[in-house]
Amino acid sequence: MKNVTKLFLALILVLSGFAMAQLPHGLKDGKPYDGTELTFLICCPGAKQFVAWRESVEEFKDLTGIDVYFTDDPLGGLREKIVTESLGNPGSWDTTIYFETWGPSLANFLEPISSFSSDWEPDLTDYPNATIGMATLGDDLYGIPARSHVMMLYYRQDVLDDLGLSVPTTWDEVTTAAKAITEADNDMYGITMNWAKQGGGISLIPWTNVLKGYGATQFDADYKPTMNSPEAIAATEMYANLLNYAPPGAVTYNEGDARTSYGSGEAAMVLAWSWAYEVFQNPEASEQVVIDNTGFTPVIPGETGPTGPVAMTWPMAISASSENKEAALEWVKWMTNPELDLKAVGSGQTVVANRLSSLYSDGAAGSWGDFSKAMGDAYSSATPLPVYLEFPEGSDILEAALTEIAGGANVADILNDAADDIDKVMKRSGRY
Repeated sequence: MKNVTKLFLALILVLSGFAMAQLPHGLKDGKPYDGTELTFLICCPGAKQFVAWRESVEEFKDLTGIDVYFTDDPLGGLREKIVTESLGNPGSWDTTIYFETWGPSLANFLEPISSFSSDWEPDLTDYPNATIGMATLGDDLYGIPARSHVMMLYYRQDVLDDLGLSVPTTWDEVTTAAKAITEADNDMYGITMNWAKQGGGISLIPWTNVLKGYGATQFDADYKPTMNSPEAIAATEMYANLLNYAPPGAVTYNEGDARTSYGSGEAAMVLAWSWAYEVFQNPEASEQVVIDNTGFTPVIPGETGPTGPVAMTWPMAISASSENKEAALEWVKWMTNPELDLKAVGSGQTVVANRLSSLYSDGAAGSWGDFSKAMGDAYSSATPLPVYLEFPEGSDILEAALTEIAGGANVADILNDAADDIDKVMKRSGRY
């Protein structure tokens, strides 16, 4: 009887251990961090993807025993808070998301995900190369893409049809279409965009995509400025010229203003991030005629034909000064798991997805039609934004330069001055 009892108890232990080992997404079984409280530095509480994250907190706690608290900081102050809290109050936060362009300047405050390789090796094959590349600095992976976007051109198919216009594939065709739309008797302008200085390098993104279409770049391989090359000057002149076919106040439009301009029917084309499609399909944010007639393309017009877009990502990272790094890693595992990624896009909560498998899924197609597949196709030819240590200072210089150009200043003169100023920044930092 004693032997039977021992066998029975052993069987219970084996079965319970087996059940515990089934915890999903690489989460550690046995709740080793039960009772731990994590502070998650994050902005933008209205973003639908972030709402989905918040809704998952209780499920995560049930599995791990870990409590997570969202800070809900303003986007404009997030980078500064990461820096100031890390320096002045180390240990005050545990995880965060950050613009990939901030990565080099924040690296000292982040614990590389690759430092946990003995505990967890994330499968990165399901992510676009561009977004993984932006989360990697040197040989270290500093974060896992948690919110990713790719630039897309949106247009009013009904307006193009009425004027006998095709979807533009070059910037000359964009200009021609924008001019025709503006001059037509339809109370509408041809194009809108984020032209105004917004801070954080945000207003550089449409311009960066225009540069790419002309075969131009901001820097060469050694990060010497090339934003004043003949190709870059031609691209920037075209970029500024589009203001002639934009709404009268467009020179002051930030990213949100540009979305509103298109969604309200003020303009018939807009260059915007992929997540903007949520706005253009939302009856509370866009006119019904916009919802019904918005077209999109996974390629961006270039000088002579379509070109790939630029992409960006917000990696999710762990504080180097956190006292709860292992528990924070559990939260990173959870936040970047494939089921959560698919659930958000497949349920129609958001169009944002980080994984290619989510974008090409039946669930995404059921919620967003052909758009999710177009996003996946866009990522296939996407390139990352420039990521470099001097970005905070360099982006300020370039945003100020583009503001002057949008106001009518000579393109070549301003870009030459900007290149000189950034060259000084690079030399001062010891880059070359």
